[in-house]
Amino acid sequence: MTDHAATGHRHGGVLTLGFINEDELLRTAHMIDGLGFAAFEDADEAGAICALVDCRQTSGLEVVSDLRAAAATADLPIVAVVSDPWSRDVGAVFEAGADDFVARGEGMVAQLRDRLQTLRGQGLVVGAEQLGQVVIADPEGARRAALARHLRKMGFDVRFSVGPAEAAADPLVKLVVVHGSDGDAVASARASHAEAGSVAPWIITGAGDVLDAARQRCGEDETVRYLDVEKDAAQVVFVANQLLVKRDRSMRRSARLSYETPVSFRVRDGDRTWGYTYNISAGGIYVRTLCPPPIGTEVEVELSPPFGRGRAVVDGAVAWRQLPSDGRGLPPGFGLQFGKTAPADEAAIAAGYAALSAQPAN
Repeated sequence: MTDHAATGHRHGGVLTLGFINEDELLRTAHMIDGLGFAAFEDADEAGAICALVDCRQTSGLEVVSDLRAAAATADLPIVAVVSDPWSRDVGAVFEAGADDFVARGEGMVAQLRDRLQTLRGQGLVVGAEQLGQVVIADPEGARRAALARHLRKMGFDVRFSVGPAEAAADPLVKLVVVHGSDGDAVASARASHAEAGSVAPWIITGAGDVLDAARQRCGEDETVRYLDVEKDAAQVVFVANQLLVKRDRSMRRSARLSYETPVSFRVRDGDRTWGYTYNISAGGIYVRTLCPPPIGTEVEVELSPPFGRGRAVVDGAVAWRQLPSDGRGLPPGFGLQFGKTAPADEAAIAAGYAALSAQPAN
């Protein structure tokens, strides 16, 4: 198999995709209607990165279940093809084991392309235009590289600085990450940057006595967090999220309740794509999708509120992102923190959440 071949096996409407270019993808999208292609019995040997299953008939659900149950495809992302993306029947494909879905018809190829790009590590990335720059100042190369890798996955434009004094000089800088080995220099830099009008929050890293000393010199407030980077550099994602995403405390304390319904969402002026809710709180929702936008991205979501008639539209910011490659736990998708919403839509969602909260526990 070459890196640009469409590969897979067909059984009851399944097409397993390998690494494909745009031309192959266009042809592949039509194969769901029954055109032939080369057969491979083993998804691992085919180098598959996802499975595309025609679920417009119930036999497709059996295929999804079989793929999820088989050892060779137990962890393979599964995308279902449906006829009506707003149908409650979409829930059946997720119950069977699918990770995402697309609607047959116009836009299907583009939606598949988005999902494949994410699975291949080429998904949506935003830089200075949305999240801005993050500047890392750390004398140790391995730590710098680890922090940069995780912050780039959030969608930051990562830059490096020789020290804390230069870290936040650029107005595009939205976050500063510095090692606390020279606590006096860090404290001085924070003070001078604040005097110059910088509002970028700081993450001060270190371990043990170094971190304790930095904490004593720099203090505690809403613009600084401390991270023991020696334990787990990946935690920088969660710390950055705490600093950058503004959340109402009462919303944050509200219970996350199971709620499953199809949604459509889009970033800025982009095309709409499909997702499926996983849970809802008073201040946000979690949307299942194989192509979650980066943390901080402004997203518009259309959904049916719990127990509601019709659909509501909410705007918000991505507060959490779970990539398909991040391992087990939450399904791939994103957590949206509600932002500006039309009063009628806000009331419908609030009423639906209240009604859902009043339901007796199973």
